[in-house]
Amino acid sequence: MTGWTALVPIKEPAARKTRLAPAIDRAERQRLSEAMFRHVLAVLADCAEITEVAVLSTARPAGWEGRWIADSGLGLNPELARAAADREGPLLVVHADLPRLTPADVTAL
Repeated sequence: MTGWTALVPIKEPAARKTRLAPAIDRAERQRLSEAMFRHVLAVLADCAEITEVAVLSTARPAGWEGRWIADSGLGLNPELARAAADREGPLLVVHADLPRLTPADVTAL
């Protein structure tokens, strides 16, 4: 089946991977989260089933030219519900921190 929209929610950079703070500094956490986010976007771009990728975040991610949905701070589930209500057709939520995600995983979903 084709025609899916993949929605990728991502926190603002300062709020990402805070549980790793005892092990790695803030700059490294931000680099790690950004690398995982870019990996997820690249995997989704390689999936024939996905016809649109939208990012849900408080600000448009640097370099992202695709669809951006502004996160208004309601919390993850209410924001996802709001984004889903504004979309017709099948929607797949794919979190931004999946470093081992593959196109086969997305197809299986």
